[in-house]
Amino acid sequence: MPNKVYVLDTSVLIKDPEAINRLEDNIIIIPIIVIQELERFKNESELRGASARKALRIIDEYRSQGSLREGVNTTSGGTLIVDCRDIEWQDLSGNLQKSNDLAILLTAIRYQKEKPSLNIILLTEDIALRIMAASFNIIVEAYKNSENIKRIEELSLGTIDIKVPVEQADCLNRLAHDGKLPIDVFDLGNNMYANQCCRLINPDGKYCLAIYKPYKGHFFYVLKPESTIKCPGNIRPVNDEQAFANALFYDPEIRIIAAGGVAGGGKTLLSLAAGNSQVGDHKYESLLVFRPTKQLGDDLGFLPGSLDEKFEPWQRPIIDGMKLIYNGRDKITKDGVRSSVVAELIRKGDLEIRPINFEQGGTLRGTFTIVDEAQNFDPESIKTLGTRNGEGSKMIFTGDLQQICRSARLDPTSSGLTHLIESLKGERMFAHITFLKSERDELAELCANRL
Repeated sequence: MPNKVYVLDTSVLIKDPEAINRLEDNIIIIPIIVIQELERFKNESELRGASARKALRIIDEYRSQGSLREGVNTTSGGTLIVDCRDIEWQDLSGNLQKSNDLAILLTAIRYQKEKPSLNIILLTEDIALRIMAASFNIIVEAYKNSENIKRIEELSLGTIDIKVPVEQADCLNRLAHDGKLPIDVFDLGNNMYANQCCRLINPDGKYCLAIYKPYKGHFFYVLKPESTIKCPGNIRPVNDEQAFANALFYDPEIRIIAAGGVAGGGKTLLSLAAGNSQVGDHKYESLLVFRPTKQLGDDLGFLPGSLDEKFEPWQRPIIDGMKLIYNGRDKITKDGVRSSVVAELIRKGDLEIRPINFEQGGTLRGTFTIVDEAQNFDPESIKTLGTRNGEGSKMIFTGDLQQICRSARLDPTSSGLTHLIESLKGERMFAHITFLKSERDELAELCANRL
């Protein structure tokens, strides 16, 4: 016998179209107004449209099993009901205007009256709706599936410090000399996971950097930032986190990487440099960069011109980064015509910068892909991109969870970047690293840490 009745807001199904199948053996109520809102969103070209279409397909699959009005069994042992009864607007005070949010809230109020022995819970990502529900004494929760973390402080940084016992201090010399060290020389406990970035610290404070690869039985040495690491242009790691990231970006065994952390940490620039270098060495066929078209402030409205012209403002940070890698150099053709090196890369197909909006279907083969500003993508969008990877591909997601655009309607715990880290942590093809220090400028670091 279920003891919970979940009333779902539209925002829940946009965040996770499969939420119906994750709510275990409970009663799931979808107000008919939610179906109407999904119908309105489904034709959008952005990924909210993709989420709406998927949610509608799942509900339609349940429709084929029986009456949604009476209730059908879900795959997780619960019951799904689409409530299409009239809204009892008289339960609202006279000074409230009718709205879809209030219609969903009134559905929860009705079930609270009809089933007083059960826990009626309104699930919504809408903060205002949560406040209104609480004022009507309705239990309200933000949607969290089993893979969500509750507080951003719980999210792993991707690094760990390992104190080396004094009797094994020579291990660091072995690691630096051989380039690897068997993992069984230390008692590591149970808190390690594949491709974790490690600082092995001697009692005297000296340390080495290494990547932990239990599936190969070794730690693998990483050059410290003061070492002469070869990087294109003037781009090189200058702190430990950047050195770890650089090693991950060049590691062919690690094919999907989450690079998070502070603005100005070097996430995008280092990944661009690594991708550009490896395309030049013919390890990948092309460098592809996806960027979201989320706006920092208010929507600017219609932008004139072709798709490339509309997308130009979002391309600019990548173009600027590539110019920095090439020290701003131009290329002189055989005819003596001066052209931009970056423009030449784009012309040859070695570099492509695309909006995320139309990335449905297709396979990325032999491609070094960077998904920039990934904190602004929801989990479904991250999954859509991740499943595009084909043979010989590598994908890096970069983003700062403290700089989510207002229009993304996400928070650090619900961001797709967080979902990616928590879902894939420990897989042998996945790694993540958090950049802790801004290297852009001391003013940028001050703002990142204090504002």
